Amino acid sequence: MDNNRQSANHTAVKGITALYSRLSNEDALNGQSCSISNQMEILETYAKSQGFTNIVHFCDDGDTGVRFDRDAWQELMAEVEAGNVRQIVLKDMTRWGRNYLEVGNYMELFRQKGIRFIAIGHNIDSDIPETLEFAPFINIMSEWFARDTSRKIKAVAHARGNAGKLLSYNAVYGYKKSPNDKHFWIIDEPAATVVRRIYQMAMDGMGPTQIARQLSEEQIDKPSVYIARNRKIGERATKVDMSEPYSWQGTTVAAILSKMEYCGHVINFRTHKESYKDKAIKWNKKEDWKIFYNVHEPIIEQEVFDTVQRLRGTRRRVDKIGEANPLIRPTSYARL
Repeated sequence: MDNNRQSANHTAVKGITALYSRLSNEDALNGQSCSISNQMEILETYAKSQGFTNIVHFCDDGDTGVRFDRDAWQELMAEVEAGNVRQIVLKDMTRWGRNYLEVGNYMELFRQKGIRFIAIGHNIDSDIPETLEFAPFINIMSEWFARDTSRKIKAVAHARGNAGKLLSYNAVYGYKKSPNDKHFWIIDEPAATVVRRIYQMAMDGMGPTQIARQLSEEQIDKPSVYIARNRKIGERATKVDMSEPYSWQGTTVAAILSKMEYCGHVINFRTHKESYKDKAIKWNKKEDWKIFYNVHEPIIEQEVFDTVQRLRGTRRRVDKIGEANPLIRPTSYARL
């Protein structure tokens, strides 16, 4: 069964009661966390008290409310379009979303489909028209809150980043967060061993694709799978595809070979978003990065890292059996 969906009768039934829960990382930062399990309990208790049947839970855990490309929400909308939903129940309007135009569009869609909509905490019930009068104002304030929260988070991140504090939400493969200070990384030895080996193979003249093939043949967990297996957070289920745990890619290896963090440095402001509503991340120019040296324990010596960058910047001619000609001398150097 899908991790985002749990049904009382485990079947897709016409006339279902859809109970929608959402929790974002921003909610926790603002002290407004109401766990998915708590939301589910509140919604199911309410639904049963109203005599609703065919209960199905749709849950988005760790997803922002400013966009609606959320997995569980899209599954719910597919059921709506198929005509399978009788009513939708949420804890409050903020669990639905923080984009008042989109929320308004969905409310109109539900009206056209004859779907009853209930937001328990805001006493909104589409079967009672007068309760809908303040819904637009709630939606506008919800979006304003999202914009204000984003602005505050950016200001805090900017100050922390300029002070040399780590801005990455997760530690890169090879490190893990210190149990004593979540803003400090310590070496994760099993993964660090693989990182060291990758750099040694690069020093021996192997390219990223060759290294990836070797790691796959040895059935070493790729980084996403290793992290999913070893860094689970609370009750949140992983969204990582675990079906091909050893399918290393050359691009993954190349990324590992380019990270200065392995020398013990902190690199902040690599990327940015144009708007709090954007999903796409844009890269900043290298001159705009902030680099703080020797912050945490290195996995790779600086000299090794620099050598690998020079080797990767070398133009190599590939011979008939696919191996780079070792007699070709470096003609260019990669920028660090």
